Amino acid sequence: MKFLMILVLSVPMLAMAQDDGKAALFQEAKADMLSNIETRMGNLNEAKSCVSAATDGASLKACHEKIQAANRELKEEIKGQRKDMRAKRDEWKEKKKAAKKSN
Repeated sequence: MKFLMILVLSVPMLAMAQDDGKAALFQEAKADMLSNIETRMGNLNEAKSCVSAATDGASLKACHEKIQAANRELKEEIKGQRKDMRAKRDEWKEKKKAAKKSN
């Protein structure tokens, strides 16, 4: 959750960039965030339906386990996205540094 808050606060700074590489990174981060939000909303809707349909403790427990598994899966996906974005950002910085040196 802290990552999302940090990303939400840092995304506007990325948007101000004039460089195409940085703008592309911004667009990718934005798309990833929107996708993750949609996935979270879908997971919550499924959980709500499951809990509403629960008739006993066992089915309620199954709902709980199902939503926990979905949240773990999403968390791992987000970790992978962050790792990819860091690698792309570092690559972009290296290219920018190399271009600056050559000038």
